[in-house]
Amino acid sequence: MLRSEFEEYKTHQDERFEKYKQEFQDQIDQYVEKKITEQRNKIYEEIMDAIKTEQLRTTTLEEKVEEHTQPINQNNSEFEQHKVEVNDRLDTLEAFKTSFEEKFEIFEQTLSTNDMDTRMS
Repeated sequence: MLRSEFEEYKTHQDERFEKYKQEFQDQIDQYVEKKITEQRNKIYEEIMDAIKTEQLRTTTLEEKVEEHTQPINQNNSEFEQHKVEVNDRLDTLEAFKTSFEEKFEIFEQTLSTNDMDTRMS
């Protein structure tokens, strides 16, 4: 009888041990899962902060580039406008030169003709 009580007691203790062991394992699993989730969330937040910081830095760089290229673009525009004006002046001078050369040829012909007329007389 003592043996059967002992066996019953041992079985009961084994069951209790297994139950506590399982509960403890469940608690450990929950704790580990909680820590993993916390770490994952922390890493996610760090990544998002880094992305936001990089976006701000990129935006700032883009603004600085725009800030520096705007005067250059304006200067280019002014240069192009000046270039058109200079080309117009060159065209006007070229037309004047051509006109002057034509008139000078006529003048030389007139002088030459007058010189011949003077010699013949």
